[in-house]
Amino acid sequence: MPTPDATLMTHSTTDGDAWRGGLSVRRVLAPVFEHAGVVISVSMALALVVVAYAGLRPRQFDAQLSFSTVGSARLGSLGSSLPAALLAATSSTGLQATPALLARLVRSHNVEVRVARQHVPKRGDSTVADLLMREHTGGLADAKVADQVARAVRVESDRETGLVTVSARHADSALARVMVQRVVDEVTSVFQEAVKVHASDTKSALTQRFEAAATRLRAAEENAREFANRNRVVAPFSPATIERDRFARELSLAQSLYEQVSVERESARSRELDEAPAVVVVDPIPRELIPVGRNIIWKGLVALILGSVIVAGIFVTADLLRRPSMSPQDERVRFSRALATLPVVRRFVH
Repeated sequence: MPTPDATLMTHSTTDGDAWRGGLSVRRVLAPVFEHAGVVISVSMALALVVVAYAGLRPRQFDAQLSFSTVGSARLGSLGSSLPAALLAATSSTGLQATPALLARLVRSHNVEVRVARQHVPKRGDSTVADLLMREHTGGLADAKVADQVARAVRVESDRETGLVTVSARHADSALARVMVQRVVDEVTSVFQEAVKVHASDTKSALTQRFEAAATRLRAAEENAREFANRNRVVAPFSPATIERDRFARELSLAQSLYEQVSVERESARSRELDEAPAVVVVDPIPRELIPVGRNIIWKGLVALILGSVIVAGIFVTADLLRRPSMSPQDERVRFSRALATLPVVRRFVH
């Protein structure tokens, strides 16, 4: 003979409206229909609050700028000689301005602090950080003002095109424009400083190699000169011939090494002086910034749905805790009564 629990589970399953575990749809919807007025009122009030908050907030403006880097082409006009070709080839080595590196520089602490401490034109002595935080930030730590810039500025990089896009969104369109422009200027400055430091360190190391190569060349030339003074005439296939060839090979190797190090040192010196790539703006900031859409209708609809789900969930949970179990007959009766309280569907019940 089946138990009452088994009968309840079988009956609920055969009705076709039961959830797994024996919790029927009628049991869940009954408390929602009973408190439908409260659910609708609370959810609509929440939606109105969200819509009012979104509508009263100041309009946001989005300033956006795309830039790339191009290396200097000055060395391309040095001529067609071999040293010039080697110099042009080696000048492309070193610190390269890749999109990933430029995007990382935008997010660097040094750039963010510099942008935050910049004065905004036509705003008196106010800095970017002052306008972002709406207070005087002269006494604040650099980490705090840099964090404000990091929140306002966004950066994206494209490896295929080599473009880096920097954008800033703020209610003050002039401030958004200044932040984006200053970020690009500071990235250019920081990158040029890094290139010059790298080139200076490289030149110092190559100078030591150049001095060593010059010493080796002088020694090879001296050995070759002394051998030539001692042996005016060298018989073929004699030991003196082997020694002469050895001195000639040493001299040739020393000359090649000296020329190579000399070209590399001149390349590093040129990069230290004027070989830092320049940032080229591909897509500048528009003259007039269009306000960003507020999406008030979408936000109100989301708030209405979420509010209805939350309030309905509260009533269902409270009902299940108050009355853990009900017979199928009681559930059907209660569901019918709750459904009949709705004006929209009352005529379908009677």
